[in-house]
Amino acid sequence: MPRVSFRWTILAVVALLGVSQTLQGQDAGGISASKKDRNPLRMLFFPTPNDALLPITSLEWGVPDRVSFTSRYVHMFQKDRDHKANLHNFTLTVSPGSAGGRIGVGYENVHDTGKSSRDPGGRKNPIALLSEGRVVLLRTWGDPLHVAAHQRFVGGELRTSLAGLVNVSVGYYSARSPRAGERKSFWGVHAGFGI
Repeated sequence: MPRVSFRWTILAVVALLGVSQTLQGQDAGGISASKKDRNPLRMLFFPTPNDALLPITSLEWGVPDRVSFTSRYVHMFQKDRDHKANLHNFTLTVSPGSAGGRIGVGYENVHDTGKSSRDPGGRKNPIALLSEGRVVLLRTWGDPLHVAAHQRFVGGELRTSLAGLVNVSVGYYSARSPRAGERKSFWGVHAGFGI
């Protein structure tokens, strides 16, 4: 029982850090940029202008890990991101779930219909589309869907998020060392809220 309590405590701390970063990221009106940059929370979540640590970016339900959340590190390749319709990023994700967990490394493309070099003002109703391809290590525990617990898989996932609100991903996973009578590979699907 103490183990479950510890997991919920860690989840609560991560959630509070995410909320504090959101509040901290809002315009502080009248504070100079140099004072904003000295803020320890800002340096924790945005260690450089091109890097970001995002504690909770999505909540999902999927196969095989059931309910999960995703935390991510993002390295943005472009230094000048103003008025660009496409942004290219490196991502490192960790997705712990109730019946499994995933660690992924990938490439992310953010397409913003409201920004372009030809139209600096942008459209009135822009939509951001995030697409990501990543290589994933998956470990199951507890009561996963469609596979046995305590297995390790390697796979690939394709993921998309519309406006950072709804996300869907599909992945193909192969067992690293399948046991007799257990699945050697399977397709997984995840859907949720966030990026």
